[in-house]
Amino acid sequence: MTLAVAPRLPLPWFGAGRPGRWRRVAGAWLGCLWAAGSAVAVPPPPEQIAADCERPVYASDHAVCADPALLALDRQMLDEVQRNDLDDVVARNALVESQPAWFRRRGLCAFSARHEACLSAAYRERIATLQTLSAAPDRLHSSATAFDCPGAPWSPAPAWLASPAPQVFVLTDAAGRHLAIGLDAEPGAAWTPFLRIGVRGAQVELQPVDGPSISCQPTDRPRPGGR
Repeated sequence: MTLAVAPRLPLPWFGAGRPGRWRRVAGAWLGCLWAAGSAVAVPPPPEQIAADCERPVYASDHAVCADPALLALDRQMLDEVQRNDLDDVVARNALVESQPAWFRRRGLCAFSARHEACLSAAYRERIATLQTLSAAPDRLHSSATAFDCPGAPWSPAPAWLASPAPQVFVLTDAAGRHLAIGLDAEPGAAWTPFLRIGVRGAQVELQPVDGPSISCQPTDRPRPGGR
């Protein structure tokens, strides 16, 4: 019996024995598909520093824009932002939250059962921080006390502690630049300050929102400029 042998059919148009060419063609097609997908990708929302009531994207923006009291706080905060140049008054490696970072953290209030209370506290903390940054260094240093803060992110030089407003504390360096600004707030509030500063007798405790606590001890140093 004679077996019929099927004729050897040619491979498709990219040619027999040319795997390299096939890989190049397939790669080109995949590249086109990837480029097309990238071209229609949805960009992230623009970076904000305050509520956008014309095109609100975030849940917290909707809440702020719908509440006259919260909107007033947002506008007051924005006025303070425009009045301050943080680069001029904040020291390197300071424990001072940037405006974009604060705004992103403010958005987490949407996950709180007390959304409006969280937003109100967030704005009040930020306004207090910005107003402290506006204070003249001489006014802060006139009543400041020197402290050593081992483990702080700034240099080992002493820091000067002052309290320009009730429950608001600020640490500055010898040049008057701000090292830390915090509130003496109780844990468990709707909003957690970026830095909580507590004075316990002669000791000062710094508790960042996302870092280990830092203990500061008083030191016998003259005030900046011999004051």
